[in-house]
Amino acid sequence: MLPTIPPDIAPWLYYLYVGVAVLMIGLTKSGFGMGAGLLGISLLALAMPPQEMLGITLVLLILGDIPANISHRGHQNWGLLCWLIVGAVLGVAIGSVMLVMLQGLPSEQLQRAMRLTIGAICLGVIVLQAFRLFGKGMSTLPMHPVSSIVVAAVAATVSTLAHAAGPIIGVYLLQARLTRRKFVGTLAMYFLLINLVKVPTFIWRELLTLETLRNTIWTLPVGALGAVLGFWMHNRIPEKTFSVVIYVGTTAAAAKLILMAIVG
Repeated sequence: MLPTIPPDIAPWLYYLYVGVAVLMIGLTKSGFGMGAGLLGISLLALAMPPQEMLGITLVLLILGDIPANISHRGHQNWGLLCWLIVGAVLGVAIGSVMLVMLQGLPSEQLQRAMRLTIGAICLGVIVLQAFRLFGKGMSTLPMHPVSSIVVAAVAATVSTLAHAAGPIIGVYLLQARLTRRKFVGTLAMYFLLINLVKVPTFIWRELLTLETLRNTIWTLPVGALGAVLGFWMHNRIPEKTFSVVIYVGTTAAAAKLILMAIVG
C-alpha cells in the first residue's frame, strides 16, 4: 500500500529519505551502528511534517523493539529498570505537556517549532555520542535510584519530542558495568516500555492514527532489511568508522531542519 506523500516534496525524494531513514532504524535495532537512528529521525523530519514523523517513527520503533526483547529475554536488570520505568512515565508526561503546548501554536509556527526542536535535540545528542565514540569521559549522575529516575525522565521527555533517548540513557547505564548482553537487554526493555507509554498520548494528540499505520506498511520490509544488514555488518564493518559517517550525515540533516525552521 503506497503512502500519502506531502505536496511540498518530490515523490522520489520522499522515498529516498524515508527508505534510508527506515534502513537506519532497522540497523540500530540490530544492535549495530549506534546513532544511525538519529539520522533516520532527521531524514523522516525532512520528508514529512514533524508531527507525522513522530507517529510513523513510534510504530517503527515498537516493531523493532519487540524482536530485540525476544532475542534478549531474561537478560534485563530489573533492579535498574524499575526505577528507570518510574522516570520514563514521568518524562513522557512532561513531554506530553510540551507537545500539547507546541500543538497550540498556529500551523506554520508549529511546523517551525517542531523542526527546530527535533534538529536541536539531534545535534545535542550527536555531541553526546561523539564524546562516547572517541573515548572521552562524560559526566553524569552517580548510580542511585533517584539518579535513575531523573536521567530516565530527561531521556523520556526528549524521546517524546524527538525519539532520541538512546544515548542519554546509554551513557548513564555504562556506569552499572553490566555485561554486554545485560546492557543491551536492559536498554531494549527500557525502549519498548517507554515507547508503549507514549502510545496513549500520541493517539490522543492524533500523532498516531489509522493513516499513520497505512503510511508505515510499505516501510516494514525495508526495516527488516536494515536489521538483517546490521547483523551481517557486525563483524565485517568497523563500527566506529560507520558511526562517523552516520554522525556527519545526521549533523547535515539536523542543520537543514534548523535552517528550514529559521528561514521557512
